[in-house]
Order: sequence, then structure tokens, then C-alpha cells
Amino acid sequence: MNDMPSPSSYFRIGYALGTLTRVFLSALKRPSHAEVVHAIPTATVVAAAFDTRNDWEELSRVPTLARRGVDLNQWFDSNTKPAAPAKRRTRKPAKPKKPLLGSLDELIAPVAPL
Repeated sequence: MNDMPSPSSYFRIGYALGTLTRVFLSALKRPSHAEVVHAIPTATVVAAAFDTRNDWEELSRVPTLARRGVDLNQWFDSNTKPAAPAKRRTRKPAKPKKPLLGSLDELIAPVAPL
């Protein structure tokens, strides 16, 4: 008699061990206690910020750097540089391919005579 288990039983054993390992590792990664987070309701924060800011139009039109007194033209000149011109690759001329000449009988399906 054959004392070795069949391949399907090996699969079942491996599947069960894999499932057990996955459950065990996920239990280890899970925090032991839930941390209590006291959050401020966002509706209150947004409403308070909206009520105190009456100059939204000016803020949306003028960049932040300009509001802080930075000359934008000078900043642009000192913090940017022109892009380097793209280098063009030269292509080697393609070698003309020689056509393969031969019988087309293998490519054409046999036709039964009528």
C-alpha cells in the first residue's frame, strides 16, 4: 500500500496552514486597544473659517508670493532656467530586405475539384 497522501491532501494541508498563518499574522498586527481620537467637527471649522474671511475674491486673484511682497518677475528669473534643446538622434538607413521567394502552395488551402 501507498503510505503517502495524495497530492490533493497536500494541497488541503498547505491551504489550511496558509489560512492559519494569515489569520495569526493579522491578529498580531491588529492593535490591542482602540485609541480614542477627539476630533473637531469639520462643519464647525469650515463655517468659522468662512465667516472670518471676507476677502476670498482678493485671495483667489493674487498669488501668495505677491501678497507677501515678492516681485514675481524677479523670482521667476532667479528660480527658472530655459529648457535644453532636445537632442535629435540620427537614424541609420534601413537595409533593404530581400523578398523570400518560394512556392505559395503551402499557404493556399487545397481546393477540391468540382
